[in-house]
Amino acid sequence: MGTVSFINKKPENVLNESELPWHYTPSIYSHIKAHLNAETGDITEDGESLPDDERQFGEDQLRWAAGALDGVFGHHGGGAEAAQNTAKTIASYVVEIANNDSQQAKIELYNRLCEGNLLGYIDEMVEEIVKAEIYPQPYFHKFAQFLAIRSPDREQVKFAIALLGLIADPADKETVLLLGKHDEFTLYTTVALSNMLENPEAELWELAKTVHGWGRIHLVERLAALDNPDIKQWLIREGYRNTVMYEYLAYLCATQGGLKMALSNAVIDDELLMSAGEIIDALLAGGPAEDIDDYEDAAYVLSRYLTHFESKAATLEHLNVTGSILSYLNDEQWDANERAKNGWNERNRTLTIEQAQRIIDDPKWKAMVESGFASTERAAFYTANRAAKLLQMDTWDIHWQRLQANPDDDGCWFEIMQRANADNIAQITDYAVSVWPLSKVATGAQDELGFGKEYAIHRCLDYILQDLGTYPKLGWPLIEAGLKSPVTRNRHMAIKTLAAWGQENWNAEIRLALEQAMSVEPKDDVKETIAQVLAGKASL
Repeated sequence: MGTVSFINKKPENVLNESELPWHYTPSIYSHIKAHLNAETGDITEDGESLPDDERQFGEDQLRWAAGALDGVFGHHGGGAEAAQNTAKTIASYVVEIANNDSQQAKIELYNRLCEGNLLGYIDEMVEEIVKAEIYPQPYFHKFAQFLAIRSPDREQVKFAIALLGLIADPADKETVLLLGKHDEFTLYTTVALSNMLENPEAELWELAKTVHGWGRIHLVERLAALDNPDIKQWLIREGYRNTVMYEYLAYLCATQGGLKMALSNAVIDDELLMSAGEIIDALLAGGPAEDIDDYEDAAYVLSRYLTHFESKAATLEHLNVTGSILSYLNDEQWDANERAKNGWNERNRTLTIEQAQRIIDDPKWKAMVESGFASTERAAFYTANRAAKLLQMDTWDIHWQRLQANPDDDGCWFEIMQRANADNIAQITDYAVSVWPLSKVATGAQDELGFGKEYAIHRCLDYILQDLGTYPKLGWPLIEAGLKSPVTRNRHMAIKTLAAWGQENWNAEIRLALEQAMSVEPKDDVKETIAQVLAGKASL
């Protein structure tokens, strides 16, 4: 991100705030305000992109989802370590602004905030500002409000929210609440509201209902600690749902929301059965947070879920959860001593396996799967496809027809390659060669990641290349295109395939193609891999 320009002006105590270089750039605050759904209070889809996206990411860089960089940093670490020197520098600018309304300090502060991720040093920065014993009036508070409402850059808005949280004036509540409706700022709003309000419970809960990505995750992690029966019900009925991964919140909502108690009732409603299934499915999937092996009520909850399922109208979604439960219980690595802490013993495990298998064996499911495959809705098709795998139904014809209707859809190629075998692999590769303009794939080695619509075929090619190693001499035109692809992953897979074939299955054309690929390869590690493969030394 570039710095704010300042030309032919002496900044110290000369400029008005309206003359600051960024003043007339559209602000993030106004952008969010203009893109709120009047009925739900959510950000509209076209409001997800922020005014500083191009400055933040550039045209060709990988773009993080809203709040993802801060969310991943906060949950998994990574990125630059919080720098004490940076925190002290930022705090020194704040002191200058608070004491002297220094325009120079404002500009230098703004530019410094452009240089990195605030979360990397925010705790140290807050500590330094608190130690400085700054008075909010007359300049400090006004500057924080100005940044929050007028800044067009995200790190500066996050910084402003943090300052308003330090000042803790309830009059700023609506400002930070509006900013928090975008997932990029929810974490900072959550902390600020907790400082501003004596009891922010209602505001945090309402905000949680309007965000769905990392913002939902941050808020639920705080709401889960509250002893509010209504919030606990919301946690297990809706709160765990987010657009990042249900797995982040499934365990927290199950334990703090009281899923065991909810399922202990003799009868439950369809909404709870559906949400319980989604939570269980996420727990069984495992990671990145606590999962089914951390859940001490696992045995009771899984059994009760299946009992409620058997007594109610069935859906394929519930069938798929049942399949996940059965797979978990039939795990060859099952450790009875370890799983005892989750309530399992040999008897209840056997009974639950029988219960799950009885549900799966019901003949009614096949007709429901066929109906799902006929649906034009992608989610219904996905659900039916998952159920078909569980029921071991032959769905080759369905996926082959779908692929022919969507030859540039990587999801279709994934499904076809899942069903590839010695009898149909030639049909698959021949079709790919006939339908794809491979000259548009083989445009020359670069270091591209392969995101975006222009790389749709490259992503499809991945799914074929990763499995061709077991089929020597098949699909050479695809491998040749992969060797010349600008997407590094394509080249890796093509090289891996040829290594798996073994040199005994090469001809002169293949060796020459590898030698030429090595001569133009821009990445040293890939070039070294090609050299190893040519020398017959690579084990990929």
